[in-house]
Amino acid sequence: MVWFDVALSLPLGLALDDSARGDAVGVTSVLDGGSVAAHNDKHLLETDPRVARNWVQQGDRLITVNGKPCNSKADAVELITSAPDPENIRMKFSRERTGFIQVVFPEKDFKMAVRPRILLSKVAEEAGITFSNGDGSSWYVNDRTQELYNLCDDILVGELPSRNRPSDGLGGLNPFKEIQMQDFVDPDDVALGFGNTEPLVLRSCPELYQRALEQQRRRQSEA
Repeated sequence: MVWFDVALSLPLGLALDDSARGDAVGVTSVLDGGSVAAHNDKHLLETDPRVARNWVQQGDRLITVNGKPCNSKADAVELITSAPDPENIRMKFSRERTGFIQVVFPEKDFKMAVRPRILLSKVAEEAGITFSNGDGSSWYVNDRTQELYNLCDDILVGELPSRNRPSDGLGGLNPFKEIQMQDFVDPDDVALGFGNTEPLVLRSCPELYQRALEQQRRRQSEA
């Protein structure tokens, strides 16, 4: 479980609902046009590793509003609408570390919170990404962790390619052998390897594919 605080303004653009047991209130969706969506846009694409990235997503639990506890949707609505300063509403959330992971394809301006055991290729298709095996179009990289992802592999969103399923790659290429990549994952991390305290931001990386091709050709010529 992780906890984080955000300061937001009205309108929030946040859909809330009571938990099944009726003892908590959680986020069901983030709506376009509100301060939450604007806050998320800023934090999800933050590239400075020294900056903490706190965003709100489906599945988060709302703990307090301006320091006062929320145990129901009715509590939350009352505290939000009666806030003394609608431009500065302080909200504390919690997130299960095995819960939804935020997947971002910035080149497609696409963001979606998904369960960790969904295939990454399915999320890419939802983003409108077309890819095939053998031309580098399926290669994506997380620049923050330097992990390479091959969308043609059956890799889950919550998996780390270098730890869980080293790929045979495209056309015999294995990016985890061809290119030295660091594994920044805490060995005590839970779930499948990639937690949800960071968004999974992936960009296409044709330059890494070409580099792997060149290294393979060089070794073949030296053999």
